[in-house]
Amino acid sequence: MVRSNRLYDDAKDYSARNRYLTETGLGLFLRKMGCAHHHNAKFRAWIFPPLTAARKRWIADVGGEWDWLSAAKDWNDKASLLEGLMKSAKRGFGPR
Repeated sequence: MVRSNRLYDDAKDYSARNRYLTETGLGLFLRKMGCAHHHNAKFRAWIFPPLTAARKRWIADVGGEWDWLSAAKDWNDKASLLEGLMKSAKRGFGPR
């Protein structure tokens, strides 16, 4: 689960292309990608699907073959995710 305001701020900071991104626009995209919105009296957040399902959904929507940052099978596999990030930073990101 990721807090909505944190996710929105990170998305805007990630790329100048996201400068005009709205919270509604981000929410529509996240729903399309299989995320579920959660809210209560304290905060709003997004719940992401399992990592393997999220990757399948991305490929179905975007297409192509992707060189994922890591071979991690789960969001909580932090060691694999960090190792993949380090390797990817050295060679660049994006599709193959």
